[in-house]
Amino acid sequence: ARTGRKPCLAIVNVGEKDPNGQTRLKLFAEKERSWFDKAALCESVGIDTRRVELPASSSFGRVHDALMSLNRDDGVDAILLERPLPPQLDAELLGSVIVASKDDEVVGHPPRVPWTLPTALVLPCTVEGVMQLLLRSGAMPSVTRGLSVVVGRSRKLGAPLALALMQADATVAVCHSRTSEEELRSLCLQADTLFVCAGSPHLISKDMVKKGAIVINVGTTFSSSLSSLLPDVQEDVADVARVLTPTPHGVGPTCAAALTLNVV
Repeated sequence: ARTGRKPCLAIVNVGEKDPNGQTRLKLFAEKERSWFDKAALCESVGIDTRRVELPASSSFGRVHDALMSLNRDDGVDAILLERPLPPQLDAELLGSVIVASKDDEVVGHPPRVPWTLPTALVLPCTVEGVMQLLLRSGAMPSVTRGLSVVVGRSRKLGAPLALALMQADATVAVCHSRTSEEELRSLCLQADTLFVCAGSPHLISKDMVKKGAIVINVGTTFSSSLSSLLPDVQEDVADVARVLTPTPHGVGPTCAAALTLNVV
């Protein structure tokens, strides 16, 4: 309203679109709530989108110039660089080209250490979605009272999620690919709240989960052969957990909502 126009998200796609995207869209969500159809998602809440399509053969310089042009465009409020990128392109380096104020997924400028986090922290979409799920479900007091364990430390998910939880006064331990199996099991069994975002199907079994724990499954892997999303957490964890978020339709809808929130 202050600008006299709708907010606008620029979506930059390099090469062929994800061949599994339409399959996932049909299987797992209505278009208006789906990460896999961002244009329809944005349209449903009054946000315009602008698609920038570049060939798969694009050089780093060509994609860089397209992003810089969008950085300078006052009619664009946020920029999203679709992944995966063709192999000749450095996704992390190109993500850093997007100015922080327009980095919709906050992947080019992730928070690095907790003592530098501002009060009004803009979080990566998936992290914001997880935090909103905790807040709106009323689970946050339980999270801050006990031990939270985050499995995974990626720059766009595990690491910023751990920092956001610490900012919310949670006590946090982080496990990652260098954590031994014994230590992973030990920490998971101590967790009052377990956040699993490793992208490793069926990594966490019910004998690794404390009875009565809250388990938030964030990581998923799409299996084209099964036409299914495979969660990081095995389904029978529900036998021991107080709460286990489902896959699909668990954290996905709140993450999609966070994407639109970051535009405005």
